[in-house]
Amino acid sequence: MTRKDYEKIANAIAESISSDNHTTIKTSKLISKLERVFIEDNSNFDATRFMDRIVDLYHEKEGK
Repeated sequence: MTRKDYEKIANAIAESISSDNHTTIKTSKLISKLERVFIEDNSNFDATRFMDRIVDLYHEKEGK
């Protein structure tokens, strides 16, 4: 990844921070923004597989 890629990711995170509470990140908005960044980088990026993996990791973390 290049510096430009990291800046896009940082921007996606920044755009996902709630304007009501600057310490809250809206998860669905963040994932959507990151998917857009990844698709711009790689047109073959599979957003569904990415989301499935996020859900799997979340459940592993939560012990579900």
